[in-house]
Amino acid sequence: MATAIPTTQRHPAQVLPGLLPSDTRPELDLNGSWSFELDPTDVGVKDGWTQKSFAHTIEVPGSWEEQGFGERPPEFIGGWTKRLSYEGAAWYSRTVEIPENWSGGRIWLQLDRVGWQSTVWVDDARIDSQDSLSGPHRFDLTPHLKAGSSHRLTIRVDNAVTDILNFEGHIHSRHTATTWGGIVGSARLVATPETWIEHVALYPDAESRRVRCAVRVAGEDGPVQVTIRIRAGDRLIAKRAVPAEVHDGLATVDHDFSLGEDARLWSDRDPFLHDVEVDLRQPDSPERLDSIRDRFGLRTFAVRGRSLTLNGDRIFLRGYVDCCIFPLTGYPPDDKAVYAAQFAKAKAFGFNHVRLHSWTPPRSFFEAADEAGMLVQSELPSWGNFNDPDYVSRAGDFIEREFERVLLQLQRHPSLVLHCMGNELLQSPPNGSGMRASDFLSELVRRGRERDPSRLYVDQSGFGYLPEEPERETDIFVFHTFRGSAPDSTATWQQRIAGGKTPVIAHEHSQMDMYARFSEAKKFTGIMEPSWLDQARDGLGSKGILHEADRYVEASGALQARCLKELFERLRRTPGLSGVQMLNLTDFPGQGTALNGVLDVFWDEKGHIEAEEFRRFNAETVLLCESARRTYPGGGWLQAELLLSHFGPTTFSGTLSWQLATSDGDEIAGGSESLASVRIGHPWPVAAVDVRLPDEASRKLTLTAELTGADGRVVAANSWDFWVFSDRRWQDAPAPIRARGSLAWLGDYYPAIRSDDYSFMGLSPEGAPHGEVLLTDRLHVRYVDAVLNGATMIWLAENDELADGVQSTFEPLFWSFLWFPEQPNQTMGLVVEDRPLLADFPHDGTSDWQWFHLVDGATAVSLDALPHWVEPIVGGIDNWNRGKRLGYLLEAQVGKGRILMTTLRILEHYHAHPEAAQLFDAMLRYVHSDAFAPSAQLSLAQLWSIPRRPVGWPHR
Repeated sequence: MATAIPTTQRHPAQVLPGLLPSDTRPELDLNGSWSFELDPTDVGVKDGWTQKSFAHTIEVPGSWEEQGFGERPPEFIGGWTKRLSYEGAAWYSRTVEIPENWSGGRIWLQLDRVGWQSTVWVDDARIDSQDSLSGPHRFDLTPHLKAGSSHRLTIRVDNAVTDILNFEGHIHSRHTATTWGGIVGSARLVATPETWIEHVALYPDAESRRVRCAVRVAGEDGPVQVTIRIRAGDRLIAKRAVPAEVHDGLATVDHDFSLGEDARLWSDRDPFLHDVEVDLRQPDSPERLDSIRDRFGLRTFAVRGRSLTLNGDRIFLRGYVDCCIFPLTGYPPDDKAVYAAQFAKAKAFGFNHVRLHSWTPPRSFFEAADEAGMLVQSELPSWGNFNDPDYVSRAGDFIEREFERVLLQLQRHPSLVLHCMGNELLQSPPNGSGMRASDFLSELVRRGRERDPSRLYVDQSGFGYLPEEPERETDIFVFHTFRGSAPDSTATWQQRIAGGKTPVIAHEHSQMDMYARFSEAKKFTGIMEPSWLDQARDGLGSKGILHEADRYVEASGALQARCLKELFERLRRTPGLSGVQMLNLTDFPGQGTALNGVLDVFWDEKGHIEAEEFRRFNAETVLLCESARRTYPGGGWLQAELLLSHFGPTTFSGTLSWQLATSDGDEIAGGSESLASVRIGHPWPVAAVDVRLPDEASRKLTLTAELTGADGRVVAANSWDFWVFSDRRWQDAPAPIRARGSLAWLGDYYPAIRSDDYSFMGLSPEGAPHGEVLLTDRLHVRYVDAVLNGATMIWLAENDELADGVQSTFEPLFWSFLWFPEQPNQTMGLVVEDRPLLADFPHDGTSDWQWFHLVDGATAVSLDALPHWVEPIVGGIDNWNRGKRLGYLLEAQVGKGRILMTTLRILEHYHAHPEAAQLFDAMLRYVHSDAFAPSAQLSLAQLWSIPRRPVGWPHR
């Protein structure tokens, strides 16, 4: 049972923000060594540890675990594991010498980042407790410190979350930032005058080129003068000296400044920052009492209809989700350079927006975001159920205080455009009714709008329905189910967002996993260990396929990149959608480990898609292709519409050119269109493609499009792959092909295929002729009998029941196998061998859209029970947790005969999709060729283990 530390209860409006940046306030740096002691039995308060000598030392800033305190926790298969962990109380102490010249003012202790509850004593006097996960802890030590004297400063920190928050909020979760503990930001004593500048708020209005500056002065009653200066670079553009009267300890100066018609605006493409200086003096005195220096951006982020606007222009939020993942420390560092590097990488991939999943970073994050032009959605550290009165009663006071702290601490940052109350908070109440709005959250939104109208507010991220609930307060809807990629690029999510009036952002978009990369292990030199890598390595090793790991990474990465492109383009084809929040740009180490990032957890590229390629479908201006299919028969017509999604700074004119060419660069068709006026918005039709395709051979074709402005600059470029399959069926079978009766319809296309009751009437005494070809969709005992005696069997097993089959989808695994083990997406793409069978089937060895209809919904054969020498022609990649050996197309020798088996969906799609017809045609050619010489040998017992049950002899 944790010791209850009394906390001063405040109305949220009385919460102290962190001290503002100043170059005139004296400071005493408390970073460095402190005496330290863990308190695992929580006896420190009772036993008077404010007078105890502690046995250890610790550095501030820094967590307990990274400095060797704690114990090895149990292995965590759901994500990464800390090398050391400690949850509970710990004590810091240090003797501080208060400078002689610090008399006559106030002395504050500020701890910039604490995990997460702190209580402070000066000598034996208890000062106060703080509990913020989102901002600094600040304490007024003035009554207990004497200038020129030494004092013992003692701090108790407790990182145990008890009775208030759940363990899913990403700032304090073993899945992401871990349950870190300690003082991980700077510690310092700061001296202010007895009357000081407590807070500065800036409310910009880009349209009128004005900014309202509200200054709060606190301290002794009496007259003061506040002088505000605003600079654009070295140029002073506004100044005002305003007299005020401090009464009952407070005074507020509120002034509206005009910055001039040509004042430079802040935006994601031009993040210009103005400097603001606030000086406090007594009237007619030349000496400053106090001074504040800060920066702000002149911008307006607003809702117009169902659109979002930045400075009056429509904007599309190209966002990713930041889940507080720091693999070296386990907590977010207070280091501007770290975040600046992240934003540079995100910008390179085309992003202009980041959603912070249930956490608010240090102020250094927002300083970097201001300079990079990143539009931020901050969230309170909450992932609870605010339709549960019990949860609200326990967590509500903390959430209210935390919201107020965030509002005050971050108000001047232009990058912060969205305040969100937490992740997926509108869950069902305990009584199970369909309640979809929370009075508590709606009240927070109303309070936020009143306190700071320069931002938009979201009651929660993740759950929502249209049309909007009248009682629900939120400026934007951020909700689920924008998922599913397919070769039909005419699809949109228009129906998903229909019926509402509020702007909609796609919540946690994509979430498609790729294979574990063992090369990452050497990067984990800090407190975290990548548990998933050992699990994946052991799994592959036990199956004897560890050598396939690199190939699985490459193939799964190729599939992820192709699906991401289609998913992002589908978003941009959807009229009325205002943005996306991709989960993730980086991998996610928890919840079963979701390796769905295009970057690893260190923000390094994985190599399967480069930034330039990603920006083709994730930029201000994106070219799109609308086509109902990706595969065509030879001689067919490729019909497509080229569209444009444009959210650049202005309307412009330009030229759209396109080309359809082979992989060798031979042009089949091309064209160009002059665009007189490209408007902001999407999607705009810009060109039609209507091409008769050749019927010479099966091949891949690529449609490329490029938009150039009037100045010749390339504004956007993109490409899409299509496949044409020859419609010329093979007719040269040297002998009849005997087909099970259910496949008789194939005889309409191949005269050699003849319906046969062979499987029901028994085998002739002389047996099957050597080389006879049998065609079946079920494993029949009679057919196996014939194969044993020298026949060849083509087994189209897509509808056969397999003893150990794995249902697969074209799209890779969603999120993670351990978190969602019952999902239909459990595989991660194809590995296709370069074999004679596929000589006329264009492929690059991995999943691409020509495989979609063949593999989506197909059952992969588990090869775990078969000898390791059975290597599929078309293999599957199982999720790395389970690591089954999978095959969709394989061959083997059985007795004197041979089998060619596939579970790909050839029969179902034969009539509608030419790739199915072509693959079947290739199989017929192959078994009649000298190239068909399987090296793998299967026993009858091994063959019988593949289907759940074979078809037996009929009763007579």
